[in-house]
Amino acid sequence: MGSHVINNISATQVIDLFSNYTSDDILEEASIEKLEDHLIFVNPEEFSYKTGFSDKDFFLFLIFDTNLLLDIIWKRNKKIIEIYNRLTDNKFYWNKESEIILSTTIINVVEIFDKIRFCSDALSLYELKVSPDEVIRVYHGKEVSNKYKNNDFEFRSYKKAYTQLKKLCKILNNFWILYPDIDLNPEDIIVLRNLIFRGSIRDKDALIAWIANKYSEFTEYGYIEGPYFLTTDKNLAKAEVVNDLIFYVYNLGDKKEFQEFVDNVLKSWINLEFIEIAGGG
Repeated sequence: MGSHVINNISATQVIDLFSNYTSDDILEEASIEKLEDHLIFVNPEEFSYKTGFSDKDFFLFLIFDTNLLLDIIWKRNKKIIEIYNRLTDNKFYWNKESEIILSTTIINVVEIFDKIRFCSDALSLYELKVSPDEVIRVYHGKEVSNKYKNNDFEFRSYKKAYTQLKKLCKILNNFWILYPDIDLNPEDIIVLRNLIFRGSIRDKDALIAWIANKYSEFTEYGYIEGPYFLTTDKNLAKAEVVNDLIFYVYNLGDKKEFQEFVDNVLKSWINLEFIEIAGGG
């Protein structure tokens, strides 16, 4: 959905967009059960209930962008992985009566599915010495040409996707998937349009920021710190319209912001001794 569509966006169009993101076709292709069987979906009402009636006294609320999740899944950023490992192990918590909520949005999840499917197809085509033009077609969202869809390709791609999706689902078991009910009002439409035009960010990033904003009201809860939106996308992090929507945005790809997040947030919640975390990713 391009910017020319956003200019005249309707509630129906956004609902249709979200319905595409609830599809579990990619998981089914990898012979994994339905999406709902693996992930914890949490709308704002459920978020309020889960935190309000928990036996924990305090919560740290973190929202991970796609690039950080890929850092963990593909093991491409040692510092992020070390922090993630401590965030998911409460033996490192300073306060045992606290809980750290790791979350991401439904848009981020589907974006990762798309990337895994593309990488599986592209790597399989490369191994079969297929023309680079075909890989570029797949990159731009086209289906693999029928002449390349032989058993060898299907098996290679299936095996790669299956392995990656199993790993993804295991990691996402530690996350709440933020998925607000789709009941758009005129203000929501204006917010989405402003994100695209004033913020000059991608359509998917606009939806991610919009969802994160739906959970920003929990900042007013005295027992919840956050949400902190964490990314390594400098354009998204510095967009004024995004910072207007989300109270705390950190670009962990920037060394200074990375260290500020560690010093001002993480060190108050978890023990970071014996790991090297100085500097950004």
